[in-house]
Amino acid sequence: MPGKKAPRRGSDPQEMERLREAKTRFEEDLLSLAGVHGLGIGYKIVGKREIRQLAIVVLVESKVAKSRLDPRQQVPERLTFVSARDGREITVVTDVQEAARAIPGNHLTAADIAQLRSKLRPSPGGVFIASPVGSGTLGGWALDDVTGQFVFLSNRHVLGSTSGALVMQPLFPLLGDPNDYRFGTVLRASTAYDATIGVPLSRADVKTEIFGNGPAIYEIAEATLGMEVEKTGASTGHTEGRVDLVDVTTVAPCERSRTAFRIAPTATPTFTQTGDSGSVIVERTNPGGMSWKRVVGLLYCMTETGSLGYAHQITDVFADLSLITVCEALARIIDAIFRSATEPAVSEPHGFGRDFAARLAAGRVGREVVKMVSTYRASAVS
Repeated sequence: MPGKKAPRRGSDPQEMERLREAKTRFEEDLLSLAGVHGLGIGYKIVGKREIRQLAIVVLVESKVAKSRLDPRQQVPERLTFVSARDGREITVVTDVQEAARAIPGNHLTAADIAQLRSKLRPSPGGVFIASPVGSGTLGGWALDDVTGQFVFLSNRHVLGSTSGALVMQPLFPLLGDPNDYRFGTVLRASTAYDATIGVPLSRADVKTEIFGNGPAIYEIAEATLGMEVEKTGASTGHTEGRVDLVDVTTVAPCERSRTAFRIAPTATPTFTQTGDSGSVIVERTNPGGMSWKRVVGLLYCMTETGSLGYAHQITDVFADLSLITVCEALARIIDAIFRSATEPAVSEPHGFGRDFAARLAAGRVGREVVKMVSTYRASAVS
């Protein structure tokens, strides 16, 4: 990571919107410049120190002196355009920063396979999984809002996109290995993000937590600039980092994405390595004081040295794949119970809801709960 670690801080929403509009407007022009392999929104670096000035950050593997560049291949210091929103002229600054080109990190070496053969049932997020097309990390568990099933989440470059394809945990067995590593099958893949979901062969294999890092996926949120985050991956285990770029555009060989974010390590030299693809990125501290950590991203790309990681916003992935969190699913169940208890019965299952509410209302605290939920059901569930 260039520069020193900066304290977590927010950013001006209006300035962020101006930068997002500028990035959209000039993205293809900037990516066409020689040596540019990505861009995003982050803080400008001056003299190896991060300053509190937001900029369009243009990523190159190695900076070249302007005197050696054709003027047509130089990154403009400022970008000026007329806003489509209000017709005003807007100017934003740019900053060219050195960063290794990002690559997917899906397959494991033979040494990794020998060292990391660990069958774990039930299976939490953070463990190795493999398919006919790749191998990586099981990120976490969610509920499929289409089928109602528990599903595990990872990358498309790890699990592929063929519905029904067999998924192993941890890996496909070597010749002569008597163990049964069959774990699940691919359900469906995203076409917009490097993400795929699968279903377990047995409900007993579901463990809704991240290995050594608490419950998941219970709540999701959007990653923001400066956010302190962490992840548990099958190769490097638990690592910590900070979001140093948002609205990142990645290009081949990574998935083309315009809304990703980048993570720089804070406690170790590397944040991720080959085999960590598919890990979920979590916020280090839940701002609401809950016992679980909010999931903010799905790791899908990294630099070859592992010093930087790239993740899709988990909110994008959930919306695209029609997923809901474990807590949202529970909230819907609670809502359905109280709805059946407070609305006219139309079928036999409502009897359970009324009985549940009646039993709960037998106690003084329970009566208050029933009254509150009946009156403010929608807001209480959320």
